Amino acid sequence: MNRPQPDVGHVGGATDDGDGSGLSFPLLLVLAMAVGPYLQLGLTAIAPVLREELGLSRTEVGALPAVLSMVACLTAWSWGRWIDRASAGRVATALFVASTAGFVVAALAPGFVWLLPAVMLAGVAMGGSNPVTNDLIMSRYAVGRRGVIMGIKQSGVNVGILLAGLVLPLAAAAGRWREALLVSAVLPLGGLLLVWRPWGTGGAPSAQQVADVAGSPPSPRMPDEVRDPLRLLLAYTGIMGAAVSSGSTYAPLFAFESLDIGTGAAGLVTAVLGGVGVVARLSWGRVADRHTDPRRLLQVMAFGTAVGGVLVAVLGTISYPLLLLALVVYASFSSAWVVVAMLTTTSAVPSARSGQATGLVMMLFYAGYMVGPVSFGWLVDTFNTYTPAFGALVMMALVATVVPRRMQLRIQEVP
Repeated sequence: MNRPQPDVGHVGGATDDGDGSGLSFPLLLVLAMAVGPYLQLGLTAIAPVLREELGLSRTEVGALPAVLSMVACLTAWSWGRWIDRASAGRVATALFVASTAGFVVAALAPGFVWLLPAVMLAGVAMGGSNPVTNDLIMSRYAVGRRGVIMGIKQSGVNVGILLAGLVLPLAAAAGRWREALLVSAVLPLGGLLLVWRPWGTGGAPSAQQVADVAGSPPSPRMPDEVRDPLRLLLAYTGIMGAAVSSGSTYAPLFAFESLDIGTGAAGLVTAVLGGVGVVARLSWGRVADRHTDPRRLLQVMAFGTAVGGVLVAVLGTISYPLLLLALVVYASFSSAWVVVAMLTTTSAVPSARSGQATGLVMMLFYAGYMVGPVSFGWLVDTFNTYTPAFGALVMMALVATVVPRRMQLRIQEVP
């Protein structure tokens, strides 16, 4: 089965050597990455309002991103297999349609049960975001020139978090969070418009890529050439996914309950995480372009996440400004590791298998995201304090610092 020529491909004048002059391509990448986290973290940013209006418990607040991540985990590899064999336009269209539906359902949900299909749709979209965008980047940028565009792409996650933290808490304070969710559907709709723009054929696979994939029937078993080089990176990704998701999900509610601040101020916590994350991912992307060995970078980011978690837990009980300062430290590392992980992933396997490799890595990330928030919320509900929950976060990040030591992966082209 030959991989078809893309019915959408070359956005914004980007070229294979990364010298694109237009903004359409990076904007498409950012929107594809932003729409899932926007709803995921947006709902947690207005957790105080959801608890009051819809009667959600702390555990149910954590269950929403957990369900979203479960769906993303279950669909990520299927998205990866699809993008390895189908046109980028068709796959991206499905991603944005699912996301649009998720926003609409969330805006109309009368309670927790009806929020579940909303986050499931967002999870479907998020499961495909990295396989689709990584495939597009690999078709246009050579190794050594992917760091910046990968940072831009991954910053889309934080753009979504930043917008959610700014828009939804303010709307919730005015009693208009449902209307804000409906208006927010313009993000995936904008992505659809970019997908449907006329593209060239720059995203077409090479003859060798087609030959590699042609004739290999679909199989539920992960090819050894995809799985074997990534084993330790998978472990790192799962651990960091659980740690980072816990802090990101509960930071607004922690601020609200520990410092007795308003909904708007609590939502600003999410905005700070998103804003710092954008800068961190762009900056670390530039740094990663100058390194072929990702191990030290991954260790630094895991250790920085642990230090940031300690600072948030301690300073977050003293004052709001100190909490924001701690969040800056935390987000500077917790947001950026995935840039290096994605660069490593796209360099670890043949390009014809990049979608499956990305899907596999993101499966483990979303598995961690599925476990982390629920466990964090359960610890808070059980002990009626955030201390053991933050302790678990810090321990996971410290464990992750050890994993890359024996990793035999490099950021380099694989034929």
